[in-house]
Amino acid sequence: MAEWSMGYQTDLQYTFGYFRMNNPLYARYLFTSQGLAFPRMGGVARLMHVN
Repeated sequence: MAEWSMGYQTDLQYTFGYFRMNNPLYARYLFTSQGLAFPRMGGVARLMHVN
């Protein structure tokens, strides 16, 4: 019988809480507050990494 975690990373702790920087609406707010156009995402959600 296969383990329940087969194929998944399970030895990392779960992150609790809400992180607004992961919310696409917050990213849109940041863009527009600086006078920038927020890129169109289409029908597929995509992740952005901002340094």
